Amino acid sequence: SDGAGGAARSEEEMRKVMEQHKSSIFSIYNRALRDNAALQGKVKFKIVIDPSGQVVEVSIEFSELKDPALVSKLKSISFPSAAVLRTTFYQTLDFLPQ
Repeated sequence: SDGAGGAARSEEEMRKVMEQHKSSIFSIYNRALRDNAALQGKVKFKIVIDPSGQVVEVSIEFSELKDPALVSKLKSISFPSAAVLRTTFYQTLDFLPQ
């Protein structure tokens, strides 16, 4: 917990950034469907964002799929820099074939 301020990032801000990156996350899933058409399920990610906005840790808390490329993609997301503490955020995504 090292930040210039005493507050954490707002959940609304974090969800907004995740929404902006949703299409690229789901494009990885859609590519994986080519190899396994039955691939589907929920994944709950733990994402740690540092005050600079960099994602410093991503881990899977729960997964019905096994796809390490999704974790790699989440590590490349960046959030706005802010005077906040390091923030842990949980995101659950449902991956279902269209």
